[in-house]
Amino acid sequence: MEAPRHTTLSDAQLDRLADLAAALTPLSAAAIIMGIDEAMLREAVADEDNPAHTAYHTAKELTMLDIRQTEIKLARAGSPLAMQLVGGYLNRMEADE
Repeated sequence: MEAPRHTTLSDAQLDRLADLAAALTPLSAAAIIMGIDEAMLREAVADEDNPAHTAYHTAKELTMLDIRQTEIKLARAGSPLAMQLVGGYLNRMEADE
């Protein structure tokens, strides 16, 4: 039986993908910036066994964590918009439990 095949990005490409994901860059734009085929990139990121999946999603989620932490600080300081956003995060968190 043949081992599963998936698109392999170089370490430099994985680092660039992580940088772009951390900047919340859509995959279509990331593919253009990286000069690679968009369908190939989407396939790599969708494959949970592919290092591109981990690089992309980890970087994106770390940025979102940073944003949530900032919004929590603003909510504690009394920002009505931040309070509303934090409430939404809490609702999504509870729905995911």
